[in-house]
Amino acid sequence: MAKKKTKISQNDQGSLGSSLGAALLAKGFETSPSAVNKPSDTREQPEPLALDQIKKLVVQKERKGRGGKTVTVVSGLQLKGPALKSLARDLGKALGTGVKIEEETLVVQGGQGDRVKDWFLAKGVKRVVTSGQ
Repeated sequence: MAKKKTKISQNDQGSLGSSLGAALLAKGFETSPSAVNKPSDTREQPEPLALDQIKKLVVQKERKGRGGKTVTVVSGLQLKGPALKSLARDLGKALGTGVKIEEETLVVQGGQGDRVKDWFLAKGVKRVVTSGQ
């Protein structure tokens, strides 16, 4: 014999009320709109990149030690931390490829040497040297 199922009415609000806010108030929590809508500014904003201060970048194609995959390595950047992460993100979005940070160099997926060079020149880098292209 099957057990008899009991239905719960959707109109029955029960002891906690019909909303999460009402339930929290019933349990003793306070809600304040200023705490809920307050934006968190705890994240550090990276300072604007001064790519025109870079005198020389080296862009080279590399395949050794990468499982036969071709990558483009950008070295000579004088950036660290959040500024380098921001630059990698911007470069990856502009080129539509993956960009990884290895120590103080950027590693772009694929043989993108010409596109990387053109992007950095457009951003104000004075001299971009390509090797292994």
